[in-house]
Amino acid sequence: MADKTTFIKLDRNIIHWGWYKDGNTFRVFVHLLLTANIKPGKFMKDTIQRGSLATSIGHIAKTVGITYDQARTALTHLKDTNEITITRRPKYLVISITNYNRYQDKPTQNPSKSQTNPNQIPTIKEDKEEKNIPSVYIPTRAEVSAYISEHGLQVDADDICDYYDAVGWEIGGKPIKDWRAVVRRWRQYEAPKAEQEKRGTDWDKVNEYLDKLERGEMIYD
Repeated sequence: MADKTTFIKLDRNIIHWGWYKDGNTFRVFVHLLLTANIKPGKFMKDTIQRGSLATSIGHIAKTVGITYDQARTALTHLKDTNEITITRRPKYLVISITNYNRYQDKPTQNPSKSQTNPNQIPTIKEDKEEKNIPSVYIPTRAEVSAYISEHGLQVDADDICDYYDAVGWEIGGKPIKDWRAVVRRWRQYEAPKAEQEKRGTDWDKVNEYLDKLERGEMIYD
C-alpha cells in the first residue's frame, strides 16, 4: 500500500491509451497505480514487491464503486493487453503492474532521448486488431446462473465464478474457450480442488487484512 503522503505520476499522453475511454478499466488501472506498493512489504507471510498489491476482485469493486462483474472485466482487459499480471494465492490475488518502474521512477539529471519520450504509458491502438484482445468470452455470474438453472445442474454459480475469476478463466495457462463445458464438468473435476483450496481459510481474517492494506497499514521490511 502506498504511503498516504506520496504521489503517482500520470503521463499526459495517457489520453491516447486504448482504455482511456473505457471508464471502469481506466478507473481500476489508476486505482492499482495508487494502491501498489512503493517498496516491498509483507502481507500474510508473502513479500509483495514494489509495483504490486495483494487484493481481491470484490475488494477492488467495493473500493472503486463498481460491480463485481465490472471489476472483473476491467482486470481482464488490463491482463489481456499486458498492463498487469495476476498471480493467484489461496486467499487473495497478487496484481503486479507490468511497467510500474517505467511509470513511476524518477528521471535522471540528463535523461537520454529514449527517457524523454512521452510514450511511457500503455500504447494500445484504437484498432481492435492491434489491441490484441482475445476473442475468448468470459460469462457474467448471471449467465452462469441461468445456464445452471436451464440445465438443472447441481452446482453453485458463485463457487464457479469465484474460482475461475481468481485464475483468470484459464486452464493450464490457456484461456477457456467453452465456459459452458467448464460449468458442466465443475462438480466432477474442479469442485473437489476448489474445496480443498478453501479448507481452513478464515475469510473474515483475509478481509480484515485487505482492509488494513487499503488503509495503508502495510508492514514493510
